[in-house]
Amino acid sequence: MAPMRIPINNRIFSKYECEIACAIKLYIRNANNKVPTDETLGYIIKALRGEINGQPLPCQNMVYAIEHYDTEAVRSIYLSVYCNREHWKAEARKVWFAWLAQNDALVQRLRAQGALAPFLERDGSLRTNG
Repeated sequence: MAPMRIPINNRIFSKYECEIACAIKLYIRNANNKVPTDETLGYIIKALRGEINGQPLPCQNMVYAIEHYDTEAVRSIYLSVYCNREHWKAEARKVWFAWLAQNDALVQRLRAQGALAPFLERDGSLRTNG
């Protein structure tokens, strides 16, 4: 059985956080049909902890670290997520879409407060430096 607290990148992650990290990397594609980045994964796991401000958690190469961990119980997390595809795909989608909805709600609130005005064009689209 995998430990409940797993040190990766000098931070402690729960077994569930490791499982969901593997599931997101295996089964989720973003709007550009790409695997979410490690940075995005750091923001998602941080949101799971109820934290929404500041830097993402350090999730660089987290899935690789889980796959190659020195303890077999931790290495088995990846295999378990891979073998239980339907369950973990559904769980990853639930977490992914909840995180996206949370971000959308934040953007809408900031837009309503006028906080995004300096960053928006007249039509409401995001201003670019082009």
